[in-house]
Amino acid sequence: GYSKAQFNLGEMYSKGGFVVQDFEKALKWYRLSAEQGLAEAQCNLGLMYEEGKGVNQNYEEAIKWYRLSAGQGYALAESNLGLMYEEGKEVNQNYEEAINWYRLAAEQGLAGAQSKLGLMYENGKGVMQDYKEAMNFYRLAAEQGNLSGQKYLGVMYAEGKGVSKDYIIAYTWWNICGSNGDKECFKNINLLEKKMTP
Repeated sequence: GYSKAQFNLGEMYSKGGFVVQDFEKALKWYRLSAEQGLAEAQCNLGLMYEEGKGVNQNYEEAIKWYRLSAGQGYALAESNLGLMYEEGKEVNQNYEEAINWYRLAAEQGLAGAQSKLGLMYENGKGVMQDYKEAMNFYRLAAEQGNLSGQKYLGVMYAEGKGVSKDYIIAYTWWNICGSNGDKECFKNINLLEKKMTP
């Protein structure tokens, strides 16, 4: 069969809309496509196994499909593998390995991986703690509209980590983040307004 069409059917069943959402049917179509080597389908099949959608949760199977997809340079699969290593899901927790996978995805411009890499640098997980490097990755993610990147960039400015403390810039990023749907950013704004009020 035609792997891209099979993948598209998997997407339709996974998300619902044109058809009734059905994870088992999504799994079937993703598998048919993934077995033909389509990286997107391999990644989505891995996600189905990781989240237990349409199938029993199975991290080992998730990792298998993520690796196949990441082997083709698919950024989301690389980032998902990074998370598996960061959290120690069915693999030994290994921050250095997580960083390697996040970096591959971040270099392709995947905002979520850039934000995760920023967190690794901010917290010194698998790398020397480096606030400036964390700022760089947060900014890359934030400028693409990534809520986590926007939130954490605001935190860095509010706390003066890797940059001079600047409540106005923190407020600006949290306002953008909050306007895009992250309620925690509005909480941060309220706390910041109390600090700024004499």
